[in-house]
Amino acid sequence: MRHILVLFALATVVLAQVKPANPGFEEGEPGSVPTGWFVPQMLKAAGFDAKIVDQGCRTGHCAMITPAANPSADMFGNLMQNVPAEGYRLHATELDTTTNRYGTFVDLNAKLTRRWVLGTRYDWVEAPRGPSDTEWRLTPSVTWWESEFVFLRLEGEHRNSDLAGSHNMLSLQAVWAMGPHKHETY
Repeated sequence: MRHILVLFALATVVLAQVKPANPGFEEGEPGSVPTGWFVPQMLKAAGFDAKIVDQGCRTGHCAMITPAANPSADMFGNLMQNVPAEGYRLHATELDTTTNRYGTFVDLNAKLTRRWVLGTRYDWVEAPRGPSDTEWRLTPSVTWWESEFVFLRLEGEHRNSDLAGSHNMLSLQAVWAMGPHKHETY
């Protein structure tokens, strides 16, 4: 019975996958928040807002964040959208044997200031081949943006497998870009 409930829950997640709503800000009336998007309550309380404008856009409509009158130095405007977690299924047939394996993940990020981002990801998956094995993984991270071209990320990972046991890892990622970029003119 437990396996049937897990399969039903995973099937529901797979079939109910939702794409981001209104990614080009084409839906909604000028002067209002774009359809499917919202300004976080904390920023609204500080005086920030967002609205659709149709002036100065490359195509159609675009969204504009209106700043607060006197924001603190570490505050910035933000326009957000809720997107659900994803599920997936592997359907494989080998040597006249059909196998169905399932998994899901949730990835959450919170931008604390202009430079600092906290994140975490949770994965649960069944082994794609071989004996029945499930694995779950929890991956927290903290990212510091020096600029739009440079960031550092410290990431930890705790992995637990039915067959292999637990495994922990800590990594530091450095990303940078150098030279001209196609979207900029020099």
